[in-house]
Amino acid sequence: MPHERLFFALPINGQAKAAIIAIMKTLQSSVDNDGIKWVPPENLHVTLRFLGQVSPAQKQQLIEAVSLVIKTIPPFSMTVGGLMLFPQKKAAKYLVLKVGDHPVLTQLAEKLDKIATKVGCQKEHFRFRPHISIARLKAGAEIDSVFIERKPHDYEVNEVALFSSVSNLRGVRYVTVTRWGLDKSGLLD
Repeated sequence: MPHERLFFALPINGQAKAAIIAIMKTLQSSVDNDGIKWVPPENLHVTLRFLGQVSPAQKQQLIEAVSLVIKTIPPFSMTVGGLMLFPQKKAAKYLVLKVGDHPVLTQLAEKLDKIATKVGCQKEHFRFRPHISIARLKAGAEIDSVFIERKPHDYEVNEVALFSSVSNLRGVRYVTVTRWGLDKSGLLD
């Protein structure tokens, strides 16, 4: 079997997804969309750890290791706040929604990073900065007007997923490989 491009993430569902879609629609109608490619709603997520190209054996090791560790992580609230450019304003590639630091979120990302490193996945080159990408920016995209203040909202996080990034003629879509519940139920599928 071929390698897959995988990553761990928090899926965005329900109330949080509806609120983010509403923000995206407001922004789409208020900015020049030249040079901006909006993330499809089904691809919204918070990346916890990018894994890169993963072999079938590594994928199985990841699933088994996370299935053991995930039982130690309780559900938690995630605060989604204002807009920012990522990774930095001068060389921005993404328009993102900030996700507030939370001790459980940080602990989860650290545990997944340790598992990924132990299994031999590619090293993460960036410090973990939780966010939700809502648009990809091409060079020269005009987006200064989008920096609106918005009231932060809290959303419950009760699952983690392993996603596969699949490219096709229409772009990229993220396919759920496996999900784990944070309510001590463990593997969901």
